[in-house]
Amino acid sequence: MSLDGKKRVQAVRVLIVGAGIGGLSAAIALRRRGIEPVLFERTTELTEIGAGIAIAANAMKALDSLGLKYLTTYP
Repeated sequence: MSLDGKKRVQAVRVLIVGAGIGGLSAAIALRRRGIEPVLFERTTELTEIGAGIAIAANAMKALDSLGLKYLTTYP
């Protein structure tokens, strides 16, 4: 509480390093909860690196809840 007896609301920021699947999903989930994510990524553009990726069924459910289930290609 402050000196005047009122509760103060502090803004919460979370730093996320890496804008991969995990970092972007975490940023979206935090934003939906009213928490400000600050995302850091070293690369300047998204490119294919030749690696394949497999996502398990439970991970697809989590991505679906964030509205990312059908995101399959780079912009």
